[in-house]
Amino acid sequence: MFRLLRKSKNRPPELPPSTILPEVSTRQKVNKLWSVSPKEKYDAQGWYWLSHPMVRERVNILISGNQWLDAYGCLGAWLQERGQAMPWDHRSRSAAALAA
Repeated sequence: MFRLLRKSKNRPPELPPSTILPEVSTRQKVNKLWSVSPKEKYDAQGWYWLSHPMVRERVNILISGNQWLDAYGCLGAWLQERGQAMPWDHRSRSAAALAA
């Protein structure tokens, strides 16, 4: 199934490493990539597509049926209809703890 690659007479010789450009280590590449500021990324790449207002409105419509109600708002309304608090609402937790 697998064939070993054999050196062929027709194969071009391997090229020596470039002497024009210095080798860049993987660590240097990663550091360069991760050190770019958000403003520089925005200037170079443009908007993140989900942050576009029309896309956001369409996603909200698909999630909740309302262009102004996002996934968190929809979850909050759903939980409130069932008499439950949002998991990250510290006020309701502390009030429940005080009542107990």
